Amino acid sequence: MFGMTPYKACSSFLHDPFVELMALEKQLLDKKSLIFQWDIRKKDNAYVIEADLPGVKKEDVTLSVEEDVLTVSAKRERATAEEEENGYVRGERAFGSFSRRLDVSEVDQDGITAKLEDGVLTLVLPLKMEKAPVVRKIEID
Repeated sequence: MFGMTPYKACSSFLHDPFVELMALEKQLLDKKSLIFQWDIRKKDNAYVIEADLPGVKKEDVTLSVEEDVLTVSAKRERATAEEEENGYVRGERAFGSFSRRLDVSEVDQDGITAKLEDGVLTLVLPLKMEKAPVVRKIEID
């Protein structure tokens, strides 16, 4: 009973493991493609984030900070119908909208800078500088 395939999942009499494997691979790619990869490192007095956004235009990237949370959103458009008719056999690149969020409570949010070059978004998030305690003398009357 454990090795049986449910009736709905079986599309024909002939079981083709290659077709089944391709369907499983597509499901995995679809789930992974909804997120982009980034590296975060600490350098001097700042965090540096490098995010892979291949094929994404500058105007399709949105950066916002709300309540100590940085949101990086991007969208990549699918090829036009005309381009898709030109012989695509398989398409694995992710298209659509995707985003990631990061706590920036330790960061000087007004000093955040961003640059998109060669498909890599580089963010520099300067750390908040510790303010030296103010010492004042009080005169005695």
